[in-house]
Amino acid sequence: MRRTAFDDRQDRQVVNEIQANSMSCPGCGTFTPNEDLSNYGHRCGACFDAFCRAAGTGPIPKTRNEKRAILDRLKAAAGAKPSRAWAWSLRQREFEGVRLGRVQKEAWRAALSLDLADEQEES
Repeated sequence: MRRTAFDDRQDRQVVNEIQANSMSCPGCGTFTPNEDLSNYGHRCGACFDAFCRAAGTGPIPKTRNEKRAILDRLKAAAGAKPSRAWAWSLRQREFEGVRLGRVQKEAWRAALSLDLADEQEES
């Protein structure tokens, strides 16, 4: 039967069915089934294809040595201390006569045991 008049109830039902099972794609705004949005990372198929095509155009990943050099430059710029600076600080405080706890003494000695052994060999 052909519709001759506007049936608000039927149109609302159709819209509600569509909206219950789909959402708009944030990229292009088209209504896409929820299953597709879930499968394509909250994108419609066309936006997902465009995303995949664009993904290969980024910078080439850096090697481990390049990453290490960048990290060293960042540490130097930030004024980072050597990793055992705390132990050298405790050692200096003990030699200056400051009383340290047993755990503090054991910790700095364990941390610097290799460094101190190297110093004695060089002497």
